[in-house]
Amino acid sequence: MNVWTLVVILILAGMLVVWLAARKVQKQKAELDQKTAQIRKAAEQVEEVKIVQQEINQVETRADKPAQIPPAASGDSASRLDRLNRL
Repeated sequence: MNVWTLVVILILAGMLVVWLAARKVQKQKAELDQKTAQIRKAAEQVEEVKIVQQEINQVETRADKPAQIPPAASGDSASRLDRLNRL
């Protein structure tokens, strides 16, 4: 075997290793881009939830409180039922 043949084989083997490494890096970059997009989408969804929670809190603070119902008058049927239930 000639020295030049050995050099060519080593160069081709080196090129193959570099090509495989570059391909692996490209695959990892694609996966990283996909994960980054998922993170961005999740962050947007979290922001939307926070906005909705703020709107709900604002509506709840503006909402009128339920009115207090006064106790039944002494001649009222509800008070009669109450007295009967005590017996």
